[in-house]
Amino acid sequence: MKAIPAAPAKPSAGLAFLTAARDGMPSTLGDRVRIQAMGEAMHLAVRCKFRFDKDDAGALKPFGIRTSVGVFRPMDENYYSAACVHGGTYARMWEAWADMKPWIAPRAIAGGYGSTRGDDLGENRVAPGVGVLLPLTEADAGADAGLSQTRDAQVWWCTSIEKNEIVLCRYRFPEGRRYPFDRDGQPARRMKLSRAQWAALFPVQKKQDEQAAEAVAA
Repeated sequence: MKAIPAAPAKPSAGLAFLTAARDGMPSTLGDRVRIQAMGEAMHLAVRCKFRFDKDDAGALKPFGIRTSVGVFRPMDENYYSAACVHGGTYARMWEAWADMKPWIAPRAIAGGYGSTRGDDLGENRVAPGVGVLLPLTEADAGADAGLSQTRDAQVWWCTSIEKNEIVLCRYRFPEGRRYPFDRDGQPARRMKLSRAQWAALFPVQKKQDEQAAEAVAA
């Protein structure tokens, strides 16, 4: 009996959508329009949580466009930051491509200027543009009273991530405003943290993780 060839693997919804966007544009479109359109398509796929497979990065990389009028990078960190806010599987795919474990905070908030700005994300991935809430200290009622804070937490913003290092910045309240998630100008405080230092910021969470690990091992 003749063997029946296996059906080709079905691409993820995200990859299929980006493929359709790329292939659907006529070759007569200018580079600027193509770049803008592909960027909008990627933002839509991330915001609407289209499924991406963990190994999609290799297939997406050729979609990149680099010209004198602009660039489109399907693995740009900005898309990862958006995925950390909106959820979905792009973030997991990006982390596999970057060979990076996620930076997780017990209390994170959305940055940016859209409808999600300041939204409490709870326990969540952290990336540039995502905020982290840390416990208040005595200094917040004294020397640091002018720095951004909510009623029960300091507000810090992630400005960069690497495989083993993350940078958080805290800003002063802009003059005339007290909205805790505003940030203008230069940071007033800056922390560059290793993985171990990051874990030490959240001792309660670390203790819970250790207790959970002990319960599993028992």
